[in-house]
Amino acid sequence: MSAPLVKIKTFFQKCDCWAARLSYQYVGLSLQNGVSTLPACKAVCENLATCVLINLDSSVSPPTCWVQETGGLNNITNDNFLPNAAVTSFQFNRTCRALVSELCWSASQNTRYIGLTQQTTISTEQSCKNYCASLPFCVLVDLDSNTSPSTCWVQATGGTNDVNQNNFIPTNFINNYRLNRTCLAVVSPNVTTLTTSTTTSGGVPRTTSAVVTPGNCWTVRNQTQYFGLTQQSNVLTVTACLDICARTPACLIVNFDTSTAPSTCWIQTTSGPLVQSSFQEQPFVTSFILDRNCLAQITSTTTSLTQTTTTQTSPLLLACWTAYNRTLYIGLEQSGITNLNDCLLRCQTLSQCFIADFDLATNPPCWLKTDSSPFNSSNVITGVDGITDYRLNRSCLSRGGFCWNRYPNTRYLGLQNVNYNTVDDCKNYCFSQANCFIMNFDTSTSPPCWVQADGTFDPQNTLTNQPTVDGYKLEQNCTIPSNKSNLCWFDYPQTRSIGLTNVNYYTLEQCRQFCQNSAVCYVFDYDVGTTPPCWVQTEIGFNPNNLQTNVPSVTHYRLQFCTGSTSTTVSVPMTVIPKLRFCWNTYAQSRYIGLQQVNFYDIKSCQDYCFNLAACYIMDFDTNSQPPCWVQTSGTFDSNFVITNQPTVTNFRLETCPNVTSESLVANFVIFSNAK
Repeated sequence: MSAPLVKIKTFFQKCDCWAARLSYQYVGLSLQNGVSTLPACKAVCENLATCVLINLDSSVSPPTCWVQETGGLNNITNDNFLPNAAVTSFQFNRTCRALVSELCWSASQNTRYIGLTQQTTISTEQSCKNYCASLPFCVLVDLDSNTSPSTCWVQATGGTNDVNQNNFIPTNFINNYRLNRTCLAVVSPNVTTLTTSTTTSGGVPRTTSAVVTPGNCWTVRNQTQYFGLTQQSNVLTVTACLDICARTPACLIVNFDTSTAPSTCWIQTTSGPLVQSSFQEQPFVTSFILDRNCLAQITSTTTSLTQTTTTQTSPLLLACWTAYNRTLYIGLEQSGITNLNDCLLRCQTLSQCFIADFDLATNPPCWLKTDSSPFNSSNVITGVDGITDYRLNRSCLSRGGFCWNRYPNTRYLGLQNVNYNTVDDCKNYCFSQANCFIMNFDTSTSPPCWVQADGTFDPQNTLTNQPTVDGYKLEQNCTIPSNKSNLCWFDYPQTRSIGLTNVNYYTLEQCRQFCQNSAVCYVFDYDVGTTPPCWVQTEIGFNPNNLQTNVPSVTHYRLQFCTGSTSTTVSVPMTVIPKLRFCWNTYAQSRYIGLQQVNFYDIKSCQDYCFNLAACYIMDFDTNSQPPCWVQTSGTFDSNFVITNQPTVTNFRLETCPNVTSESLVANFVIFSNAK
């Protein structure tokens, strides 16, 4: 059995696993902004896997905390300890802390527990225990040494209350370990993660993800409770409890009670100052008091420059996302992105991200799942105003090579009627279903949406001449229909085409791409006087008599044969067209002064963003900054702005390509568009 909790507390207080070196500083550590107390500084270090050293500098008020971010014990050298009367250096004994945490586990030799879940990437006792401790409900693990390497099995759901003694089975070569989570809350307090600004000694400021522990923006009162708080159901960890308080504008204090199983979280939900008389001594309860000024400073450092885009979200983007209104997912990391469209797109580019929260009460409002942990229903908090939780179906994303083709007056048999009432909603539902590639939209039925359920298609089940029905198919390689491959876009300023359909796209390129993808669209208008400005052809056939001229807010675009046309203007207003005569040239270890940082993390995305920006012909990719993408927003190239011998930076410039002819211009444009 585990040691009694009171003994664990006493042992933990005596063995704090830190050794002090008075009047010495260790050179090369990193400043932790907002951390000014010794317990908080130690907690930051303890939560960084490579940290064994900190400095606490009392020469300033408040004191400053400096921690080791890389290297670990093997990289400590005595030469880096320098005398400094105002600084104390502390060294952390990780072996000691592992022994303290080990007190919370009890072992049953040659015993296994039925119903655990195998963890295929974990094969050691310590890593198996650590993984269990990181899960809010886990109290049991099995380690099977009868395999090579050993196999780790953990409790994925349930917790202490679901442990069934009948499930313990004597089994050779398997050891079962049981975790006392109340003990764990004492010897290894949970922390929450925010984004802070840190400065490396002798270096320049940078943005990094750091651990915000009680003490950064939280003051801790052990064995103390504050009266008048509201319990938060399904909030079972300190991390989650601090997180939900930080996102609740009225909250200045939380209680975390480990006397219950599972532990309970209580937060302030009504505005007002804290009252000293409301504090009372209470074993197994810890109060955390939030400094909102500190939190505001930390949050403000996360706001990075992002590209200016519309707040409208493309229906095709949302097709793979499910939205949960007034819902919060605990444990996400705040991003510098300020609009929903880019927030969801950023998540899609991160292989481990499948959850994004858009929280209007925070600035920036975008929160992303950046770790590899699976979805955990206990992290879901409902009834939170101003927050929408989005969850991504990644199998849906794999259908990016498909697009919709419309077949007027066509019905496909064998489909299922579902409760959607617009063409876009019907398409989005079908797109999100793995076995749906065909749909009908039948205005004679209610609801009019009919979708495929089994993924199979027999052409004999197609009926034509159905006046109330349009059939739609998701088909591959339809980005550029074959009958459009020899056509080019021509523009006609101040011209409108009557009879087009308004669709929900807000940029010229989105509108053009939508029309390009449609089997029946050869004409579209971009009218800045309407919202949205995109109007597209939805029926086959073009009638020149439907054109109106002298309409200042509209530019008309038409696909026509690239050669032999009377028009000589090839989509000049579309900013990417002039750049198709240019190629990216690379200048290693060079930086161009005066660029603007934008929120892209790979060279291709950075280049694409610059390519689509009218004024951008120069970009830097700096691996020493996050994000690493820097782009030109104005001006022309000036060689005086080039700095060489920059080892972390590569400069890229759009410059004239050799052997580019006017005949290849539109072909290059089509290739570029398809690559997007």
